[in-house]
Amino acid sequence: MELAFQDISLTLFRMVLHPTDNHASPSCSDRLGACRYWLFQIAGWGGVMFLTVMIILFLGQRPTLGEILTNSTQATKDATFTILTCLTGLAASHLLRQIIRFQRWLTWSVRRVARHALAWWLFLSGINTILAVRFFASPAVGEAPASTFTACAMMNLSLLGAWLAIYFLVHYHDAFHQANIDRAKLRAASVENEMLVLQAQVNPHFLFNSLNTVRALLPATATTSRTAVTLLADILRATLVEGGKILIPLSREMEITRNYLAMEKLRFEDDLQIIEHIDPATLNRNVPPLMLLTLAENAIKHGLLQPESTGILEINASLLDQSLRITIRSPGELGKSTMPDSLGLGIQNISERLRLIFGPAATVALSQQDRIVEAKIIIPPSTKTIP
Repeated sequence: MELAFQDISLTLFRMVLHPTDNHASPSCSDRLGACRYWLFQIAGWGGVMFLTVMIILFLGQRPTLGEILTNSTQATKDATFTILTCLTGLAASHLLRQIIRFQRWLTWSVRRVARHALAWWLFLSGINTILAVRFFASPAVGEAPASTFTACAMMNLSLLGAWLAIYFLVHYHDAFHQANIDRAKLRAASVENEMLVLQAQVNPHFLFNSLNTVRALLPATATTSRTAVTLLADILRATLVEGGKILIPLSREMEITRNYLAMEKLRFEDDLQIIEHIDPATLNRNVPPLMLLTLAENAIKHGLLQPESTGILEINASLLDQSLRITIRSPGELGKSTMPDSLGLGIQNISERLRLIFGPAATVALSQQDRIVEAKIIIPPSTKTIP
């Protein structure tokens, strides 16, 4: 507290010698305060002054107009005291605001701000109290000087203390709101970066498997090869165009997946059968790009390429309670040693992308029944639009 009071004289001395020493030359509007600040200042102090004067003049013994003009009664003297006290409070609060801005209190720790605010509050209230007792106050008949001083001190401490509390509440609320905005922006940037990293893991994995399929087709007829290359080009184009987006319509996702499955059918011919049950109402729902493509690629790699597989891949899409439900069924067995870690990585990436975009209600899960593996995706209703 002693250091805080010592800082008062030093601050006033610096403000007198260097009134614009705030690391930048403030404009006229910065020195006088913004219009909103003055509006609240006048409204606040003026409101206190008006209400207090009305209470003094009209709730007690009502003076006549002549008594008010001549300041001849105790009520009118108290009203005058209130007006002058509010005016000095306005001046003191504006001086305190200039000090806060000059020393950049809002960048300090809460403890340091509290220490200096207490010192300046007591100092300025004391100055205003001395002025009030010396020039404004008119003690009642028989009132002791100590009682007059106490009344003046209580009024000045209350008014300036209330001003300080409101000032810091407003500014800390604004700072808290801005911090929330900054955190939201940072979270959005983090989500976008996470999705880009996840997509970078998924896309090459699928592309290299597609290239292996094309290599296996090289001994076939030229017509088949040309068809395969065309389909692959379409898939590569879709990966580059759609892969950078966060969401695409299910209709577009199905188009990309069908191109991939058509290319795989060139390889497996009649050994691969595709069955689709797609509700038309689901085609305009948004899904992460290349999600179904990843599941279809995993189904073929870990199902049809395994011995004694039946070669049937089934894709279903429907709405249940406004949630989009997509299932892909294919032959296979979970937990077999022949299934590499890439299957788990693909499912993990899809799960993470769904969570980042739609929240925890969006899920993907694998299950098995009678040598049939089912991947089920649930996407809740969302207000997200296609970026």
